[in-house]
Amino acid sequence: MSSFPRDGAIRSRSRRDSNPLKLNLPTNAKPVKSRKSSLITAIALGGFAALLPATLSAATVLFSDDFSGGTGNLNGTAPDTRPGTESWISASQGSTPLFLANGAFTGGSTSTTGGTATLAFTPEQGKVYTLDATLSFTVGSSGSWLGLGFAKGQNVTASASNRFSSPTGDVIGRAWSFFRNNTNNPNAAMDGTNSTAVWTTLFPETSGNTQTIDLRVVLDTSAGAGNWTATWYARQTGDPSYIAVRATADLVTEDIDSVGFAMSGSGMSGTVDNFSLTVVPEPSAMLLGALGLLGLLRRRR
Repeated sequence: MSSFPRDGAIRSRSRRDSNPLKLNLPTNAKPVKSRKSSLITAIALGGFAALLPATLSAATVLFSDDFSGGTGNLNGTAPDTRPGTESWISASQGSTPLFLANGAFTGGSTSTTGGTATLAFTPEQGKVYTLDATLSFTVGSSGSWLGLGFAKGQNVTASASNRFSSPTGDVIGRAWSFFRNNTNNPNAAMDGTNSTAVWTTLFPETSGNTQTIDLRVVLDTSAGAGNWTATWYARQTGDPSYIAVRATADLVTEDIDSVGFAMSGSGMSGTVDNFSLTVVPEPSAMLLGALGLLGLLRRRR
């Protein structure tokens, strides 16, 4: 018999072997993973995980001002840092400005005189805002105070109704704090205009002498509308850390469209410095986003 295969066998084998470069792998075989690709992905994952805590705590500066201007009116000047075209709206009594571009301020001629310097600002949901400033008295009467906080409204007129503390004024405090440089009245942290709490930590108060305090108000909108909170802090300049002077509380009113500082009293003078407003996204939202990126990198492995 002939040792040659039949014609059908030859044709069948030719079709099967028509691509000599094709490997006949088992159906359950998996491609060999590139060690280099795996190493790069592992390094990326490790680096991202290491940077995650810093990413979660990173803050964006919305406003900052060190008041390095001259002795002119603060009104109409731009802060050092701003998200848009915002400028200071600050009060004057007649033709005399209460706040100057170099951070100095002076009280009016009557004990009920007060005023504000504010920047337009509307909080967003899902954020944590930190407002800071250094406030210093050099002279002040028994009823004088300096305040810092979030507010509703802006005005260029010195008036008792435009200093955060009046519920019917043009500039109404929403979450704010004030201090005095006298022993006649206490410092207070304010939630609106009527929800007042005396500072739980009393700082040295000496009437008539220079008093410098760093104030901080933290506004947390991460829980959504109707659940905003504020926490109030203070420290004497030079102290290493802030002290909470009022426990976290729900805001009485969330209608906020400005941020800045206020003064009240006659015959007073002093300075404002190191003003800033920073923001970080809601921690849970940032964490979810970060974990999503980690998951994507893992899937690409």
